[in-house]
Amino acid sequence: SQSPKRAMRVVLLRLWVAQELAAWLPIAVIVAAERSASGGAETESAGRLRSLADEALISGRAEEALQLLARVIAMEPLNERNLYKRSRVYTRLHKSGAALADLDASLRLAPEYEAALSARARTLESVGRCREASEDWRLAAQGAKK
Repeated sequence: SQSPKRAMRVVLLRLWVAQELAAWLPIAVIVAAERSASGGAETESAGRLRSLADEALISGRAEEALQLLARVIAMEPLNERNLYKRSRVYTRLHKSGAALADLDASLRLAPEYEAALSARARTLESVGRCREASEDWRLAAQGAKK
């Protein structure tokens, strides 16, 4: 027995996920074609690509980290942590708009993801959107109390 407001959120989230999947479908087709061309062998696992992205970022190769994380997101489009990781790279590159877009997407997938809420609050503050940031700080604090 969900409240009407919660039921509407669930419907809207499902619609958004369907739209996101439709947006990622061309990428999935390309990935499948690449796998087929390589004899079906898995070129790199998502976990390995994430590790390579972390190494690239630590070594100051942010653009390489972005490329690797784009591949990871194509492989796992519903993993909110991948979007969060890419937002960190965008933040380091001072690309607040792109960071916020990834954080928004991450939070659409996992609305109570504290790390993403805190990161979005910091990013919103950095661009002067303090009222919105305070709401994210409040939500993050609520999640930390659980």
